[in-house]
Amino acid sequence: MKLKNKILLFFWFVGFVVSCSGSPPGILKVDMSLLYTLEPLKGYQKSSILFSVAVDDKDGIGDIEKIIISSDDNGLYWEIKGDTWKNIQHEGMQWISFNILPPYGISIPAGKYKIIVRDYAGREDETSYTIKEHPRLFKKTAFPSIKLSDLNIQSLSDKAIMILGYSTEGRMIVSRTLDPGGSLAKDSFDTNIAYIFAVYEGEDYRLMTGPYYLF
Repeated sequence: MKLKNKILLFFWFVGFVVSCSGSPPGILKVDMSLLYTLEPLKGYQKSSILFSVAVDDKDGIGDIEKIIISSDDNGLYWEIKGDTWKNIQHEGMQWISFNILPPYGISIPAGKYKIIVRDYAGREDETSYTIKEHPRLFKKTAFPSIKLSDLNIQSLSDKAIMILGYSTEGRMIVSRTLDPGGSLAKDSFDTNIAYIFAVYEGEDYRLMTGPYYLF
């Protein structure tokens, strides 16, 4: 082999090793919450699952290409990519948070789900999470209820609830606690808030009523 070709091969090999010598991603923790949403005017209900995966990647969170959720028992498979998840710093860890919608409009079945975090080099880490048996739907009376007047947001619920405010782009701007029967002044909310949800937090589920449009 000619010296020139050997030198080119050497630099190609070094570049290959450098490009492939990064660290694989690691899954530190998985949290899950069932989301049930009630549309206040039409009264229809839908469900989804909020997954949050704490990830450790020495190459940075931008090195994560996709997260795969699957269940062999239920024949279900999702691929989630960066344009559909949110990056959150919490408890000193980097979390990737995203929603999964049920197939065919039904509730996501209970069972064991495999979670794979894969980077752009194809390196991955895998764990599993068991979704417990859960209601397909909740009674409408279980959902938080509020009343909007010209001046106030009043709770009609007998439990403490959260009021979450969102921008027109769907970004959560504010979170407020509202006691049973309590009220909040509408002018205490930023005018950039397009709509709100009333939320009740259960042990491993969340009941949401909305959207309500403030202005």
